[in-house]
Amino acid sequence: MPGFGLKPFGVRRPDDVEAFVVPASDGTALFLHDAIIVNGTSDATSGRPQAIRATAGATNRITGVVVGFENDGNPAAAIYRVASTLRTVRAIVHKAQRYAVVSAGTIAATDVSARGNLDHSTAGSAYTGLSGAVMNATEAATATFQLRIHRLISGPGLDIAAAGNVAEVSINIPVDSDDSAGV
Repeated sequence: MPGFGLKPFGVRRPDDVEAFVVPASDGTALFLHDAIIVNGTSDATSGRPQAIRATAGATNRITGVVVGFENDGNPAAAIYRVASTLRTVRAIVHKAQRYAVVSAGTIAATDVSARGNLDHSTAGSAYTGLSGAVMNATEAATATFQLRIHRLISGPGLDIAAAGNVAEVSINIPVDSDDSAGV
C-alpha cells in the first residue's frame, strides 16, 4: 500500500487546527498529511508562526500534521505546497490526536505500544496532494522515536500481518511536550 502520511482520525476540536506559514526559502514541497515543525520564527506579514516539513528520525519533534492549504490563487497547486513558494497551511496540533499511517515494512502485533519514526523516502503526489510518508519498519521501545503505535488497523483490504500494514499512531515527541525547552 502506498504511503499517505499521517491521516487523522477526525479532528478533536476545531481549535486544534492552526495556521502556519511555510516560507518561500524552504525548498521542500509539502503535502496533505505531512508532519510539520515550527522553525523558530514568525511570518513578517501575518505574524503567524513559520513551519517546515518535520525531519524524519529519532529525536526530531513534530508540531502538527497538515490538513489543508489556504488558497493562494494558483489552481495548479491547490492541493499541495510547491517547493520554494510562500504558502499558509492548516495543521492539527493537538498532541493526543490519532492518525493512520502505512508501514514501510511490517508492524508486528507485538509492536503495539512501541515507537516508530517517519520515513520520507517516497515523495508526495502532485496528482493526489497526499504525502508519501510512511512509518519506518524499525519499531522499538525507544522513547525518542517520533510516533507511538496504539493498534493495528484491520478491515477490507487491510491485512494486519502483511507488509505495508496500517497502524493507528499518535505523535510521541510533540514540540509542546513538557520536556521541551521554553523561551
